[in-house]
Amino acid sequence: MANLTKFLQEEFQKNCPSAWEVKHETHFLPETIERLLGYAPRADVLLAKRDGSRRLWVEFEISRADPVANHAKFATGHLFAPLPPTDSFVSMVSSHIEKGRRNLAANTILLMRKVGIDAFQIPLLPTIAPVRIKQLNHTPLLTLFSVGLNVRAEVNRCLTLPQPLFRMNDHKILFASNVLEVLLNVERWNHELQTPGGKQLWGKRRGQYFVYSPASGLFAPAKFCAFTAAEIETSTKFDTSREGVGEFMSLNLYATLDEREPRFDGNVAWRHLVKNLGFDRVALSASGQIENLFQKWAEIQSDFLDVSTPKAIILSPPAWD
Repeated sequence: MANLTKFLQEEFQKNCPSAWEVKHETHFLPETIERLLGYAPRADVLLAKRDGSRRLWVEFEISRADPVANHAKFATGHLFAPLPPTDSFVSMVSSHIEKGRRNLAANTILLMRKVGIDAFQIPLLPTIAPVRIKQLNHTPLLTLFSVGLNVRAEVNRCLTLPQPLFRMNDHKILFASNVLEVLLNVERWNHELQTPGGKQLWGKRRGQYFVYSPASGLFAPAKFCAFTAAEIETSTKFDTSREGVGEFMSLNLYATLDEREPRFDGNVAWRHLVKNLGFDRVALSASGQIENLFQKWAEIQSDFLDVSTPKAIILSPPAWD
């Protein structure tokens, strides 16, 4: 086991809130099924509320060549011993995982939700660059305790992001839990706004914070991009009561959400993207290339967005993405 994983296991134990308990290397399949399958899905850390109301099966993906393997083990294990509605699978993925593998794993999370698992992929140590992650992973365990890593922030992210912010109109609304989910929301906003229905739903709104997608050169309002949703269902093929499959934000859903809900707020949105997902705040004056792209984009969207370009703040994915 890598040193950083051992360190995180011990530090999660120390930094976990008193209402929770922590176990390491916990199996969720019966031993007889493990022997039959020849593999054993298990969590690096199991976070369990002491009152039995919630469990999080947490995997630390630090430098694995193929992080989707753990997703597949849990997903297929769920076919034989379905996780109860109280449980969630949480994969915490570091910047040292190559982008394509990281995004393949993030999309596999969506497949896990399709078979009834409440699954999430969230960043692990999102402010730390890949080279530094590699160094830390090879640092002696005793030395890691003196490095000063803010593990409490990792525990808070792990406990917070899988929780719905609020429920409305047969949906539970959550924070987008990884960079890919945010950038797919950028693409969706731009695509839907090209449709007559999308134009009517959006109308014209004012914005200051915008997410930038380097892959497409597109932007979208940060408040739209920072949230995602899951339709609330009452049952699944496994005959358990569970809140259902995740989906990305849509203009149709966005237009129905209550603007008076304090957690559905532009400031809450951009702070989440920066604090939890590692997005960088970029003032337009600091980046000529992004500023040129944004000005052209904002001009095209002028019928739908009231943008004060000098005051606009761009949220760009972390440099390691």
